[in-house]
Amino acid sequence: MRVAGFVSELNPFHNGHAYFISQLRANGATHIVTAMSGCFVQRGEAALTDKMLRAEAAVKSGVDLVLDLPVPWALGSAESFARGGVSLLVSFGCDLLSFGCETDDAALLKQTAVMLGSEKVREATAARMKRGCTYPAALAQTLEAMGEERALHLLETPNNVLAVEYLKALQALHTDLPVLPVRRTGASHDALLQDGAIQSASAIRALTDLSAMRPYLPQTVYDVLEKHPGRLLDRQSFETAVLTALRLLPDSAFDRFVTDGSGLADRLRKSVRQACSLSQLYDLAKTKSLTHAKIRREVMHLFLQIDPDFEKETPPFARVLAANRRGMELLARRCCNIPVITKHAETAKLDAHAQALYDLQCRASDLYALCTKEKRACCTEQQSSILII
Repeated sequence: MRVAGFVSELNPFHNGHAYFISQLRANGATHIVTAMSGCFVQRGEAALTDKMLRAEAAVKSGVDLVLDLPVPWALGSAESFARGGVSLLVSFGCDLLSFGCETDDAALLKQTAVMLGSEKVREATAARMKRGCTYPAALAQTLEAMGEERALHLLETPNNVLAVEYLKALQALHTDLPVLPVRRTGASHDALLQDGAIQSASAIRALTDLSAMRPYLPQTVYDVLEKHPGRLLDRQSFETAVLTALRLLPDSAFDRFVTDGSGLADRLRKSVRQACSLSQLYDLAKTKSLTHAKIRREVMHLFLQIDPDFEKETPPFARVLAANRRGMELLARRCCNIPVITKHAETAKLDAHAQALYDLQCRASDLYALCTKEKRACCTEQQSSILII
């Protein structure tokens, strides 16, 4: 048995993901596990469809077991996203960590991860951020000043950035888990629609009609989505829900849930009262030192009322969303070093900290249920148990 794990969003699972899975199998993976973002994703948005539907599509398309990456890490920085996902895979006993990226030079990726984790680079980057740079710009200036041209070039592409963060997470967890970088093929990250069967997830999400997505999705995925069109995201409902919730927040909530430290809490507090759309809200809160993605994530922290302390740690339990026969074999091994949850009743054994996180998960699912084309009642989280395919 060789268990390969990867961190994902699968938003949606597309032909590029199918290629990635085929490469894991070709490299000897007998069992494949993913730690997948739930209903909200790292770019600070709601997912195209709910996590149970995406988990079903993943298992029907080659993944053996899907774990839920809880919202504090799914909506965290690249560093937090990687730490949360990798810690789940390590806790679950994976033998191999894999990821898609623009280079498959594992040695260079590891070297860059060590460099970025050094005190020298962290301090120099932080100093530049205090002078008004965004983190990516500050880091680029630091590496350029150090003459680290290879690392600078490596970090120009987003999947390489995440790959380095996965390796930093392994270092922080003090594990030497083997890694398998898989070079991306087809369209680049966030590329606009172009010729070819493998498109970027953002280009696919931009298509307004499910049938238009069909050429870029495995048939198994299309069949799942076609059966449940009402569970696709309604962007207008999502925008209205977020703006409504933010206007109802007390002033104290902005200081509690926005911990950026750059005055963003104050700007958001004022901007929420002026903005009539999310794009306007982001523009009003924007400064030279903050990326749009950072602002979107902080807005989601406000919307879901995410305790910032969660993100400082690692997920305290592993919620299993879906599995096939091979995935059930992994569950039977019982090698996970944190509680494994397959249904609501099992949350009774969680400690107070883990229970608070589960309550947050329930709140996120309840709010997402109002953001789809067909609205659903509360308690989708509590009523969902592991989907066995």
